Amino acid sequence: MIPNFKISRFILLFFTVFSILNASEIEDRAYNAYKAHNYQKALELYKEGARENSLKSYLMIGVFLEKGLGIKADKNRAIKVYKLVLKKAKNIQKSKEDLQKIDIAIIALKRLYALTKNEAYNNLINKLNRVKTAILQKDKRSLNLYIDDYLAMCPAARVVDIKYREGINNIDCELFQNFPDRMALFMKLKRKREEAIKNKDKNKLYAIDKKITRTIKPILKYIEQQTIECYNNANYFYDIRACDYNYLTQTDPLIFQNRAYKMEQIIAKQDKKDYKLDPHKKEKLINSLIYQFSTQDYDKKSYRMVKL
Repeated sequence: MIPNFKISRFILLFFTVFSILNASEIEDRAYNAYKAHNYQKALELYKEGARENSLKSYLMIGVFLEKGLGIKADKNRAIKVYKLVLKKAKNIQKSKEDLQKIDIAIIALKRLYALTKNEAYNNLINKLNRVKTAILQKDKRSLNLYIDDYLAMCPAARVVDIKYREGINNIDCELFQNFPDRMALFMKLKRKREEAIKNKDKNKLYAIDKKITRTIKPILKYIEQQTIECYNNANYFYDIRACDYNYLTQTDPLIFQNRAYKMEQIIAKQDKKDYKLDPHKKEKLINSLIYQFSTQDYDKKSYRMVKL
């Protein structure tokens, strides 16, 4: 009998192993369809693998988008998928079991370099190759996307003053490209907000949150449009989850803390299994998303958002 305090850990381990095995079986079928030149079937199977959180499946979806296999070629969407692979590959454990994840991250970086000609991707490939060598030699090193790496790949983010750059590598580069002045101000206000919370200065916090609200409104509108477009293209619930991951929870935890929490609750309580979205369910999710965006006024919520 398994002791009670170990049951939850055992269940988590079981479903993790099951998910890995299931994704592997799906990818085998997808590869067979690919070899038979049945690209549409292969793409659908890789999407199914992505819903099992398989890095390899995400990578292959990017390849299919880049090459136009079973779907209209879309370079920009392919770039976003490759970047999503890198986000999901962050904080890899330093073990031989994760060498495959590193290899997938390297392939994604190679494709990003081929599509963008950004030399920073090449530099990161060399860094990951050194990490691979270190793992094989049992030298424990960290695999992460550091601020210097991020700034090399996203020069637009250099608009932020150096003393306000903490956490910048968690924000989508497109926001700095499209809203440089506003994002520079947002990062500055974010740091001042943290200081106000630390000093328990609620009056200052309230004033800062009013400024944040004014600063991020056009940014929120842009992200809202991008996310709704992603929702409209979703076929399954876990496609919605991927939209949230790509556009919301990875944009900045301050802006989308409530949304991230809400999605975690939905997944944990009522939507443990994936399912195909009907038009009514998709409309409900889109309306929920629009409501979340409409309530992002920090000057109205600062008192109950002191603890982040």
